[in-house]
Amino acid sequence: MNGQMVFEFVLATILFFGIIFYVLNYMNMDIATFSKDFYEGTLESKVVQVSELVVGNKGVWEDGKPSVIGLAEEWPVLSYAKIQDLNSLCASNYEEVRQMFDVGHHKIKIQINESGNPTPLLDCGNFHTESSRASIIRYALSEHGSVLSVGVWIW
Repeated sequence: MNGQMVFEFVLATILFFGIIFYVLNYMNMDIATFSKDFYEGTLESKVVQVSELVVGNKGVWEDGKPSVIGLAEEWPVLSYAKIQDLNSLCASNYEEVRQMFDVGHHKIKIQINESGNPTPLLDCGNFHTESSRASIIRYALSEHGSVLSVGVWIW
């Protein structure tokens, strides 16, 4: 009789720890998936926020330097002067531009292309081959009526 109780206890203990191991392993796989989805969602919301600042905000510019970034004259028209000033600022101090967009530790690339012109009007930052990156392409008009495509990437 004692041998049977020990065998049942050992069997119940092994079954209990097996169930605990299975549940923890299953939860671990789900947590990794949810964490990745949350990170990608955060990047997507940040890229929309940055694109909205670039395209929809007038910004506050003094002597070619922004205290608040924005390239719009009036929606949907972007200012050539502000685009060139941001291009110059980005070429000389990329880290300051990242701080102005408040992207934290993330990297950013902004590129503005004019239809029919192969050279970008604004090329700020470098592409990176990160698997987790978010991007958006917005469209606006130049002061002369040309279509501008505004691409923003964050990783």
